[in-house]
Amino acid sequence: MANKIEYKQVDDSAGEDETEYQQPAPRPRRWLPAVIGFVLGLATMSVLFSLYSALAASSHARARILPHARNGTDPATGLPLAWSHGDCGNSADDARARGCRYSIVLHAWLPASCLTAADDEDARDMYRDRRWPFATAAAGGARNMTVGELGAGDYGYFDTTFDWHVTHCMYVWKRLHRILLDPTQELDTYTANYHHTSHCVKMIGGHPEGMKDSGTKIFVKYPKCAR
Repeated sequence: MANKIEYKQVDDSAGEDETEYQQPAPRPRRWLPAVIGFVLGLATMSVLFSLYSALAASSHARARILPHARNGTDPATGLPLAWSHGDCGNSADDARARGCRYSIVLHAWLPASCLTAADDEDARDMYRDRRWPFATAAAGGARNMTVGELGAGDYGYFDTTFDWHVTHCMYVWKRLHRILLDPTQELDTYTANYHHTSHCVKMIGGHPEGMKDSGTKIFVKYPKCAR
């Protein structure tokens, strides 16, 4: 339908008998600025959201790097080969010469970058108010080490209790969970080893009548850490 045009009568100073008509000026489109502002707002929000998504993706897109693990077991100890001859060599002297640190949660020598402040906190929590024995072979027979001596890592293995072993398993799982949630943390071939998880599950839940305190022997490990 054609728009209706309104006219109005105007006075002409030239004469009172003559009547002239004029078309009024078009009404301003007051809705136009609002529409333009809305469109610009949407465009701005779209750009900001795209930038945020790109930044978020770049911060979380780092893929998990798994350490290279050797297959097979050591015929002398029966332990996985992935737990020896790693980044820190295969002795306490080798490890110290390479600037490695000893974890009393894992009982493994690892590069300093492979352990975090959270691992240090776990070590304090795990041994706080505990009275576990740490018997190691020495001249004249077994000798019980202090926690300080335990943390030095100058031994091949030590004997302790089943309770220690269960607690150790839980803290290794805690470390594994923490690393899986943060791809920037390095993962070692001991923590990541499925053999260890299976061993813990069998030891803790493998008996129909429940857990049994049968004692345990703990070997020092020299795993490899992914970087």
